Amino acid sequence: MSEHASQQALIDLMQAALDHVSQGFSVFDVNLRLAAWNRGLWEMLDFPQSLAQRGTHLEQFLRVNAERGEYGPGDIEGKIQRRLERAAKFEPHYFERMRPNGQIIAVSGTPLPQGGFVTTYTDITTERRRQEKLERTVEERTRALRQSEDWLRLVTDNVPALIAYVGSGPVFRFANRRYADWFGQSVASIAGRSPAEVLGAELYAEIRPYIEWAFEGNAVSYE
Repeated sequence: MSEHASQQALIDLMQAALDHVSQGFSVFDVNLRLAAWNRGLWEMLDFPQSLAQRGTHLEQFLRVNAERGEYGPGDIEGKIQRRLERAAKFEPHYFERMRPNGQIIAVSGTPLPQGGFVTTYTDITTERRRQEKLERTVEERTRALRQSEDWLRLVTDNVPALIAYVGSGPVFRFANRRYADWFGQSVASIAGRSPAEVLGAELYAEIRPYIEWAFEGNAVSYE
C-alpha cells in the first residue's frame, strides 16, 4: 500500500470514528473555512448537504441559521457580521442556544494553536427539560412547605400555650408568638439561637438535663 493510500485509510478511519460520536463536531481553519466535520453536526442542526465540503466558509452556515430564524428576528446581515467578527478572534467560547423547534444546543469552541477552532455541539434538550422539571418540583414543594408553615404558625399563635421546637445543637427551630413574648423575644429572633441565649444561663442550667433526656428519645414532663 502506498503512503498516500495509507494516509487516506487513516483519514477514513478517523472520519468513521467521528461519525459515531453523538455530538456534532466541526473544525474551521484560520480563514474560517470548514476543514473537518462529522455526520452528527448535520443530523443535529439540519444543515443543507451542499455545505458539507471542505472550504465552505463559516458565513454560509451562519446565513442558513439566520435566514431560518435561528438567531431570532431582526437584521440578518448584522447578526451574521457580528458572529463572524467574534469567530475571527479565535477565543474559547461556550453558550447554549434554543432553536425555533425547542431544541437546546450547547456550543463549545476551542481555538487551535495555528488559528481556527474546533467546535462541539451537544443536544442538551432532555437534560435542560429534566432540570426545569426538577426546579418546578422544588419550587412547588417549597411553596407547599411555606403554606404548611404559615398554617402551623397561624394555629400555634392562637393556642393559649407556649410552644417551641428545639432541634439538634441544641438550637431553637420554632417558637410561637406567646413563647417569644414570654422571654422578651420576637419569633424571628429565636430561630437558630441556643436555649442558653434565649432562656438565660440560670434557667437553662436548671432544665438542661430534661432537654438532654428528651434528645435521648424519652418523654419528659417537669415543672
